[in-house]
Amino acid sequence: MDTKIAMPVKPNPKNREEYVVSNAFGRAPLFAIVSPDGSIEIIKVGIQGGRNIANLLKQHDIKVVLTSHLGRGAYNALLEAGIKPYYVPSGISIDTALKMYQSRDTKPFSQADIDSCGHHH
Repeated sequence: MDTKIAMPVKPNPKNREEYVVSNAFGRAPLFAIVSPDGSIEIIKVGIQGGRNIANLLKQHDIKVVLTSHLGRGAYNALLEAGIKPYYVPSGISIDTALKMYQSRDTKPFSQADIDSCGHHH
């Protein structure tokens, strides 16, 4: 993997040592940052709003976001920042989300997804 990937995460309710994909993006307090070497760092965001988070992720040189939900502002801000958003279901592990992306088992968010109701179907 040669791309830095980010995803909104929350502690796994069944195992607090693990993190799973959060169903929030603009309000997610934690993001997993996955480096090209496969190392994973959990960062506390400390800000809210899709546009603010998109700017923060750009500063971290993120190129791909895996998420289950995006609002219009976040979607547009990610695209403007050169970050490609892909859909993964909430509640799955970081490893599962990465495997879905690496096996191309994810779908890029489109304007139609955002226009319908802000999340993927």
